[in-house]
Amino acid sequence: MKKYLLIFILTLLLFPLVSAVPPFIPEENINGIEIFEQRITFLPLNTDYESHIHISNITNGMPLPNDEASCYFHLYNNSGNHVFQSNPLESLINGWDYEVLIKAGNFSNAGMFTYNIFCNTTEITDQSGIGGVVKGNFEVNYSGKDLTESQSIIYFVLLGILILTLFAIFFGMSFLPSSNERDEEGKILSVSYLKYLRLPLWLFAYFLFIAIVYLSSNIGFAFLPGQLFAKLLFAIFVILMSLSTLVIIIIIISFFVKFYHDKDFQKYFSRGFFPGEQL
Repeated sequence: MKKYLLIFILTLLLFPLVSAVPPFIPEENINGIEIFEQRITFLPLNTDYESHIHISNITNGMPLPNDEASCYFHLYNNSGNHVFQSNPLESLINGWDYEVLIKAGNFSNAGMFTYNIFCNTTEITDQSGIGGVVKGNFEVNYSGKDLTESQSIIYFVLLGILILTLFAIFFGMSFLPSSNERDEEGKILSVSYLKYLRLPLWLFAYFLFIAIVYLSSNIGFAFLPGQLFAKLLFAIFVILMSLSTLVIIIIIISFFVKFYHDKDFQKYFSRGFFPGEQL
């Protein structure tokens, strides 16, 4: 019994010593190149990515001229596909900076993009050169900004106001006459000038509908993960805008045709005649 008790006490005494052994800590790398870049968080769709980097020696912190190392830029899309690989980055004439320029065609789709920038002196000096790598990411979206909750609420409130206004216009038009006043036999009794208000209201409703489609497409680009629906709405917006001139011409012609006919009707009324449907 005393033997087991002694073993138990020794175990308690030795356990803290065993637990106190520090974990293995890898040695920090103090040699190499440190890369400094201009980081962005968001980039608008179909926009060039342009940035400048410069490098320094990690050991002493001294900046390295851009003729002492070669730097490269690799870009990946949100599917992990390698979409861009640069040649050695262009060295600017100031002697320090490297220029990064990626054309807008690489950012035609929204999503998260990641990149690697690595530099080394091997190609310029010898095989015992030093190097360094920096990684980052940014999001490509329609606005090039981070839409906050308050901004999204404003978008939807504006859309709701436009839709309600459109319904209010049609509701108000239902109270306006669409033609001249007639009797049961179809004879025109008087000219109704209120019907002319329907033409500008139709024109206003047309452009209001265009605004709704355009705002909806912007909301689609900003919030939907895919762009198919947003592109469809934007295509409808472009078609409606291209037809707007024709719509304006048709409404103006319709106005003058109605006005000309009503002027003739007034002549008949002055003579005591009430034209029928054949006129």
